[in-house]
Amino acid sequence: MKGIATCQDCPINITIYRFTGIQGFFSVPKKWCEECDLLVSLVKNTVRDLGIEDKTKLTIRPWLPWFWQPLLINFAWHAPILTINGKLISQGIVPDKLALTKALSENVVQTTEFGKV
Repeated sequence: MKGIATCQDCPINITIYRFTGIQGFFSVPKKWCEECDLLVSLVKNTVRDLGIEDKTKLTIRPWLPWFWQPLLINFAWHAPILTINGKLISQGIVPDKLALTKALSENVVQTTEFGKV
């Protein structure tokens, strides 16, 4: 139907900025790695549970070379940083599954309703 956005027209872009050390120079405390690993697992599982894998593009970026991007766009600096379609969802913590599901559901509605993108 003309005028209705399809998933090919407006995918859900999820970006995670995770802190990684530089091998040989410094290492990251294990707790920081656990938070980033938990966030990546949570996002992947939630996207799968909602059945929106085909509508979703997940990008995982190392924080150090990309720190400027979330800082300039969302004023976020503390990894792990989670954005959905450019909107800051969390920084420095792993959100609970309910909050992530709500944020993803809102973006699914926005990408499929007429006139919203």
